[in-house]
Amino acid sequence: MAKSSAKSAKPAKAAKKEVEVKPITVNADQLSFNNDKDIDNMARFLEERITPRSGLKEVVRSKNMLELKLTKPVSKRLVKQYLTKYLHRAGLRLDYRVLATFQGKKEADFHIYPRRVFEI
Repeated sequence: MAKSSAKSAKPAKAAKKEVEVKPITVNADQLSFNNDKDIDNMARFLEERITPRSGLKEVVRSKNMLELKLTKPVSKRLVKQYLTKYLHRAGLRLDYRVLATFQGKKEADFHIYPRRVFEI
């Protein structure tokens, strides 16, 4: 007996569904007091480091907040590392630090605060 051709036809594969991923936000209010261009440079730095292949869709700036819109999950540890790397390369590492806020209600995932300087 010959096999029927209807059974040998494979069904079409379903299109990949985009998973809804929460954006990662960076609050850079404190950094803007020093120089407003630093926030634009930070956004450009993040776009260069986190490629669309690894999950970044775009970086949107609204006032002093950066919002990283993602297509797939990106490690928050990696984002924090890139933020500190930017501060180091811009010569701001001794003046500012990156704090992560992952608990409870939050306005941002990361905050950039000035370092405390204690004089004796």
